[in-house]
Amino acid sequence: MSLTWGVVDTSPFADPGDYEDLIYQYMGDNWSITSPAHLDKVTLFQTTDPSQMINRPDPGNKQTWFWVSSGTLETGRELPGSLIGKHGHIPHFHTFIFNIMTTRLVYGLTFPDLGIITREIERLVYQYDKNMITGIDHFDRFMSSAPLEATLVGPQFVAYAGTYIQQCSAIAHYFKQRLD
Repeated sequence: MSLTWGVVDTSPFADPGDYEDLIYQYMGDNWSITSPAHLDKVTLFQTTDPSQMINRPDPGNKQTWFWVSSGTLETGRELPGSLIGKHGHIPHFHTFIFNIMTTRLVYGLTFPDLGIITREIERLVYQYDKNMITGIDHFDRFMSSAPLEATLVGPQFVAYAGTYIQQCSAIAHYFKQRLD
């Protein structure tokens, strides 16, 4: 007997890969900002081809950059004590974090770039249609944090003094199952 575990509605049946990378490519493919130029698709994602878009790129000397990371994941049987979970669909509620970083160019600048990008991410989250990303049914609960200097977020950003980060998140809903 062979056991297979994967995302419902995938063909061939499998795990489609790292969802944070697929979500990043979805964002880049559907990005609509054209002005200011440093926030357009080519500049922010470094290409117009989603298959070439690399999540968590090296920011180099860019003024603004964006990447998607995985947050909390909650799964469980829909009907405790039933066969769902053994042979049915197991719901997954997976939080993804949209990280936006920008450098301060002028003291006192209010960082309009963070607001522009945040609104674009929210638009893409709520205009998502089922299976635009393999297996993801829909997104909900868009949230956005206040901008902070990156050094206040954590020790991993100690080298980024004068750089500000804003984190948004949304929950992706998808289902997994096992096939015997």
